[in-house]
Amino acid sequence: MKEIDYRDNGYLDTTGELVERKPDYVRVSSSAVIIHEDKRILLQKRSDNKHWGLPGGGIEPGETPELCVQREVYEETGLHVEITCPVATYTDMKDFTIMRYPNGELVQYINFLFFCTRTAGSLRLSDETIDLRYFAKEHFPSETMLSTPLRVQAALDHIQRHGCME
Repeated sequence: MKEIDYRDNGYLDTTGELVERKPDYVRVSSSAVIIHEDKRILLQKRSDNKHWGLPGGGIEPGETPELCVQREVYEETGLHVEITCPVATYTDMKDFTIMRYPNGELVQYINFLFFCTRTAGSLRLSDETIDLRYFAKEHFPSETMLSTPLRVQAALDHIQRHGCME
């Protein structure tokens, strides 16, 4: 089996930096696309890299991807959500699945993406979240993680194909 040359393959991390080496480890995560009634998408400005992205995070031992996305959304946004439908699973590094952390670690994520609907709660900040806002997909901030538009478009396409949104 041929080893990947990370410097020459053109893989970018979620913020657009070139991935120059093999990730330090792999984690499994879940994230949510939450659409406001006016069709804007909820984005979270992360405290670790100051970029905007979808709410979500790592799956804890014994947790399912579905429980993870509900827990992470609540922890990061204050919203309780129900899963309307699963959208996609991301495993390929070309889909911006590598996160570079402030300590220098590179983590490759296997990500479960869900379309979720708010059932209760109010937006609030947390240790992981320095801002929360709804944006039209055409007006995402310039500091938006590269994975976000890709996943939002996948969710919108899924919703249109399957009629998941009321």
